[in-house]
Amino acid sequence: MDAIDTWLIQVDVETVEEHAQQIAYAEEPEPFWPVADRSGTNPQVGDRLVLWQMGAGEIAGAVALGVVSETGMRYHDPDYHLKTEEDKLRRSVHMHFTHWFRDARVTRVELKEDPRFEGFVMFKPYGPVGKNPWALTDAQWDAISERMPKWAAVDHPQKSYSVSIECDFPVDDPRDPLESFRELLMNREFDWFGLSATTEEIPLRDWDSYFIKSVEITGVDDTHLVTWTSTVVARSAEEAAYIGLVNLAHEADESASEDIVVSAKRYPVRL
Repeated sequence: MDAIDTWLIQVDVETVEEHAQQIAYAEEPEPFWPVADRSGTNPQVGDRLVLWQMGAGEIAGAVALGVVSETGMRYHDPDYHLKTEEDKLRRSVHMHFTHWFRDARVTRVELKEDPRFEGFVMFKPYGPVGKNPWALTDAQWDAISERMPKWAAVDHPQKSYSVSIECDFPVDDPRDPLESFRELLMNREFDWFGLSATTEEIPLRDWDSYFIKSVEITGVDDTHLVTWTSTVVARSAEEAAYIGLVNLAHEADESASEDIVVSAKRYPVRL
């Protein structure tokens, strides 16, 4: 029996956002065919795959696991690193997703501290960006899979969560609280928000209830406290809280959700 190799595939935040819903939740997800043509590599059907989100700080990290279900040639958009101007036919792999944990990703920051990733080429200053794939050892695969949340499996049961987002404003603020609320959203000033997500059931496990208090929201009158609530179907309270925040920002200014991910580095929930 041939040995099973493990590969890391890098993609940008926009690609992760584009495929998020169809990968994890669609009944018939669209095929995902990332490029896998770096010189000296040859992924085969059955090999394990790690999908890696590129970015700065804790934005970068593993967001999904899967396997190669098919290989072939596919046309891809122009590649900045290769200076191409037209779509080009390139060797690619069809990634079948088994685990999806973008909202609780395993970050580069924490993996750099793991001795199993000592000397890993992608973690070096000015390391390679954009080229795929990169080989991982069995130990490195274990380092990532051990850190996955318990609800990461794509087929993990979903529940309905009530998401509540609150924002407190100073009593002497002359602006209308709703307008201030919208302005904070548009400016991505998430440090002002308190965020919680819970099931309607009595929480039995730690992933049934999720609460982050960004600022102290107590003792204010109703005219200076804005609360937005929604019902979200998700695999965990943490995932539901993220989806609720994205939905709210969309209502504010219909901006691309990847802007939220990039701009929320100060926000105390890992998005």
